[in-house]
Amino acid sequence: MSNLNINGRTVDPSSIRKIAVPEGETAKSYVQKNDALIRKNFKDELYFEQNGELFVTEDRFVIESLGGNLKDAKLRMGAVPAVALLLDNEADSHKVTDLEFKGASTETEWLKKELGIKKGDHVNLHDLQKRADKLFKSNRFLSVNFVPTATDKGIKLSLEVTEVPKEIRFHGSDRSQEAALKAVFPQPLTQENIAKGMQELQKIQDKDPNSLLRGLDFKINGNGLDVMISKVQVPQNLNFVGLNLQESREIEGFFNKPLNYENIHAGMEKMRGHFAKEGMILPNLEFNVNGQDLTIQMSKAPMPTRTEIKGASVYPEAQIKALFKEPLTMENIQAGLRALEKKYNDDGYLLMPPEGVSADLNKGVLSIQVREAKLGDIQLSGNDKTKSEVIMREMRHLKDKPVNVKTLEQDLQRVSGTGLFAHVNKTIEPDPQNPEKVNIRVHTAEEKTSSFNVGAGYSMSNGPFGTASLNLGNVGGMNRKLSIDGTLGTKVWGGGLSYYDPFMFDGRTSMGASIYHRQWQGPYSDETRTGAKVTLGKPLGDMYDSPWRGDVTLSAERIGIDKQYSVSGTGTDYRLGIRPSVTYSTLDDPVMPHSGTRFQAGAEPVWASGRMIGKFDAALSHNIPMGERFTLTGSVQGGTILGDAPLYEKYNNAGLGRTLMGWESDGKLVGSNYAVASAGVNAQIWGPVSATAKVTAGDYFDGTAVNPKVGAGVGVNVKVGNFGVLNAGYGFKLVGKEKGDSPGAFHLGFGIPF
Repeated sequence: MSNLNINGRTVDPSSIRKIAVPEGETAKSYVQKNDALIRKNFKDELYFEQNGELFVTEDRFVIESLGGNLKDAKLRMGAVPAVALLLDNEADSHKVTDLEFKGASTETEWLKKELGIKKGDHVNLHDLQKRADKLFKSNRFLSVNFVPTATDKGIKLSLEVTEVPKEIRFHGSDRSQEAALKAVFPQPLTQENIAKGMQELQKIQDKDPNSLLRGLDFKINGNGLDVMISKVQVPQNLNFVGLNLQESREIEGFFNKPLNYENIHAGMEKMRGHFAKEGMILPNLEFNVNGQDLTIQMSKAPMPTRTEIKGASVYPEAQIKALFKEPLTMENIQAGLRALEKKYNDDGYLLMPPEGVSADLNKGVLSIQVREAKLGDIQLSGNDKTKSEVIMREMRHLKDKPVNVKTLEQDLQRVSGTGLFAHVNKTIEPDPQNPEKVNIRVHTAEEKTSSFNVGAGYSMSNGPFGTASLNLGNVGGMNRKLSIDGTLGTKVWGGGLSYYDPFMFDGRTSMGASIYHRQWQGPYSDETRTGAKVTLGKPLGDMYDSPWRGDVTLSAERIGIDKQYSVSGTGTDYRLGIRPSVTYSTLDDPVMPHSGTRFQAGAEPVWASGRMIGKFDAALSHNIPMGERFTLTGSVQGGTILGDAPLYEKYNNAGLGRTLMGWESDGKLVGSNYAVASAGVNAQIWGPVSATAKVTAGDYFDGTAVNPKVGAGVGVNVKVGNFGVLNAGYGFKLVGKEKGDSPGAFHLGFGIPF
C-alpha cells in the first residue's frame, strides 16, 4: 500500500501495527502486564487503544494529528502482529524473577539440573530455544515449550513439557495379543517411535483374517499411551457398483478370501491392471463395508492419450510431462502428481493450498493443474533507521513471480550479514487481495551500529599504545560506514579517516576510501606513511550467489624512512601502487569461521620514487567443522617481489595473519619472499570466547636463503561483533631457534583469530 498524506505530511501505513490481545485480556490490562518489557525494549513506540483494539506505532505524528481518526481502516491495512515479536526481538537478556515447571511429574529434578536456570539468572529467548532443543533431544519429552511472562523486574519463566509415556494401554484388542502389539512400539515412546509403532500396528491389523480395521488412533493420557482400535468382522458377500453382470463375475475372482484389507487392496490393484489392458482407467475406485457385505464402487474412463500442463511457469512443459509415465494409468497419474509436488517442494517453491497440484480428465486429455504461489508484495517493518532499499536490494523475489523459500532464506541471510540487525524474521501470508498470491513480511530488529571506543593495549610490534575511534555505522540509513581513529604509543602513533559503501554502484559494486598518517618505530628504522587509498570491488558472476569477488585498490603514499633505506637517498620517498585482487570465499562467518574455504591472490605493480617493482601474493585457508564447538583449521600463504625492493616494501612478520608461533611479531623477520603455513584446532568455550592451539612453519627471506622456522602455541580469542577478533596467547620455538633466542614469545593482536 502506498504512503498516505495526512495534514501535509507523509505517513507510512505500516508504521501502525495491530496487536492481538490474548483471550481474557483487555488492551489496557495487557499493556500494564507487559509494561516493564515495553519500557525497556520498545521505549520509542506508542501504544494506544481504539474501539477496544490495541495498536502500536513509532510515529508520534500519527497520535498527535489524527486522534479519533485512527480507526480509519486504510491506516491498518499494513498492520502486523506485534505480540509475538515482543520478546523475540530483544537481543539482551532478561532477569528471571520466577521459574515454574508444568507437566514434569516424574522428571522435575532432572529438568532443574539439566536446565541450569534459577531465579536471578539472565536469559534471552534465543538461548532458551537452544535449551529447549537440547531437552527435546534427550528423548524424555514429547514437547518442550518456554512461556515467558513480563513482571515488574524481569520475566516469569514457565517450562511446559509433555513427558514421554511410560506404558501402553490398548482399547479394543484381544488381551492375548497385547504383548505382541506392545513389541512393535520402539522405546522410548517419542513422537517418532509412536508413529513407527502405529504404522506397524496398521500392517498387522490389515493382515488379520478375521476382522477389518475401522479406526486406529492414540492419545497421551498422563504417563500412558492409550491406543484405540476399532474393528468389525470380515465381510462374506462381494458386490460391485458400476459394472455389468458379466464384468462382475469376471472381476470377482480377483478378490481372495478372507476379505480382509490386504486381500481387498490386492483385488483392487488387479482391477486397475485388468482395465488398463482394455485402455481404461478407474478415476474412482473405493469400497464400503456394511455388515456382511463388501461393496466395490468404481467408475471408468478412457485412458488419456495426451497431457497438457496448466499454470506451471517454473519448469519446462517437457520436464513436467516426463514425470507422468505411459501408459497413463491411474497409478502412473497419481505417481506423477506426487513426483511433481515433491519436485516443487524439494526445490523450495511454494504451492497454493489445498491442492497445489491436481489433475482433470476430459475426452482422453489429462490436464495437470499447477497452482504456483506468486508474490503479491514484500512488506517491511522494524527498519526504522535503515532505508527499505538496503533490505530490498538483497531480495531476489519479484512481484507476480513464483516464491521460493530456499531463495528467500538465502536472501534473509544476506540481510542479517549486513550487520545492521540483531534479528531478521519472516512470515509468508495469503494475499487478501488475490487468492493466487502470497505476501512476504520481513520484520527486523535493528542493531546498534555506531560506537565511540577508547582503549589501551600492547603488541610486540607496537609496544604499549592507546587508541580512540569513532565509528558511524548505517550512515544515511544506507549501511555506509564512516570511521575516525587515532593511536598513540611508544612505538606507533597516527590516525585516519575511512569511508565504505557496500553498494556504491549497480551490481553490488562497493567503494572504500581512506586517508591516513602513521608513524612506526620499526626494528631497523623509524617509518612514516602519509597517504590515501581507494578500493572498488564487486562480485564476479551472480551478484547474490557467486563466491568470487574482484577488487582494485589504488594507493598513493609519502614515506619517510632513514636515508640508507630510501630509494631517493633523501629519506623521503613517494609511492604509487595499483593492486587488482581476486577472492573466493565460502566461509560461514568471515570473522570467526566454523566451515568453508577462502582464497585470495593479488598482484601489485609499484612505483617508488622512480623504481619499479612487482609484488605477488596469495593465501588459502580451509575450515572443517568437528561437531558444534570444534573447528579444524589450516592455511598456507606466501608472496614474492620482483625487482630491487626497498625495506618498506618487503614482507615482515608484523603483518596481520603472518605470525610465526614463538617469534615476536615485531617486524624483525623481513624479506622479499615469505611463506607461512599453519594447522590448528579452535574450540568454542562460551559465547564469543574460544581457544586455539596451532602449529606454524615458514620464513621470511631474500633470494634462496631460507631458514625454516617451526613453532607451536595456544591462545584465546574474543569475537567483537562484526569488527574482528581480539586474541592473546603464547608460542614456543620448535625448529629454527638461534643461539641467544628466547624459548618463545607472547602474541597479542586484533583482527583475526589466534
